[in-house]
Amino acid sequence: MRFVMVFLSLALAGFVAYLAPLAPALSRYLAVPQKPQTPQALIVAGVAPEYVGYHQKGPEKFEGLTDTILVLYFMPEEKMLRAVSIPRDTLVQVPGWGGSKVNSANVRGGTSLMKQVISELIHTPIDGVILISLGGVKDVTNALGGVMVNVENEMQYQDTAAQLNIDLKPGLQLLDGEKAEGFIRFRHDRLGDIGRVARQQQFLQAFMATVKSPVGLYKLPQVLAAGYQNMRIDLSREDAALWLGALLGQPQFEMTMLPGRFANYGASFWAPDEPGIRKIFSARGPINPLEASVTILNVGAPAGAARRLKQKLDALGYRNVQVSDLRYGNPAESVVISAVGRPAAEKLASDAGNLSIQDSGSGLQGFDVTIKLGSNWQE
Repeated sequence: MRFVMVFLSLALAGFVAYLAPLAPALSRYLAVPQKPQTPQALIVAGVAPEYVGYHQKGPEKFEGLTDTILVLYFMPEEKMLRAVSIPRDTLVQVPGWGGSKVNSANVRGGTSLMKQVISELIHTPIDGVILISLGGVKDVTNALGGVMVNVENEMQYQDTAAQLNIDLKPGLQLLDGEKAEGFIRFRHDRLGDIGRVARQQQFLQAFMATVKSPVGLYKLPQVLAAGYQNMRIDLSREDAALWLGALLGQPQFEMTMLPGRFANYGASFWAPDEPGIRKIFSARGPINPLEASVTILNVGAPAGAARRLKQKLDALGYRNVQVSDLRYGNPAESVVISAVGRPAAEKLASDAGNLSIQDSGSGLQGFDVTIKLGSNWQE
């Protein structure tokens, strides 16, 4: 009995030490998990730094532009968590300011105005807002020990004012905090902010996969603590309990981007697609692969390969397959990238000719599945 008591005491002490980094967050938000009965929506946004002088960052007040915006949308009946990226240039109506870019809402009215503006954009009530400072990405990535990411193209950019020096070469590599920040902030390619959104989704998928690993679970308290130190949270304890219950249910996870198109109204905007938005923020179960929106990119296969594959998929019963003239990715590799879960990717990979499935990568935004045909593709 004495041995059992000593063992239990040591185990309890170890558990307390394991959770110690989370003490501030637990004291404020710890609640009994509750199973949500209705859909839940939460905004997670990255705040750009503010400057007090030339090349001099000011103290973090969480009042800057939100150039990275993600809406987490949980559907209890489907047991699905959908992460929807909203491009910073999305055209919205800001009360008192008229048509503006969505990233300006926080500057003009804080989290309350941001909730109002985005709620009207997606036609869905917003439960809360989590703002993350620029240093948050560095700190949580370093706390996790880095994240393995496939960098598809070379990235070179330097911004002295933002203290940003991006120098990434193509290939699968372990990104530390500084490199991770550069990877998700880079937007100096032909896709601009839309390409950056794709890389942010790619990084988030890789980050979550790392967290779920044994090493990631061991480091999870340190990761969450690092994130909490770089956050400003506008969320009630009751809503926190509902989100905790949703996440503990291990819902199916999928990522997508707010549907829209490029437009110029005196400035560059992302014009929202209302029917597409209503479709995303409506309860639906796992998508039928035959009904998925599919785009095919020829990045290294023989001429006409994408067109011939489309004809093959059409004959198999796929209803929404298109061919894109974009060419980006590894020209030697044929892959399938799905934003709507692995079942759709597995069926398309098989029907397209036993292609590889890339769990994290930059699929073409606005499509459920992207197929990239490289030189190794065989008809």
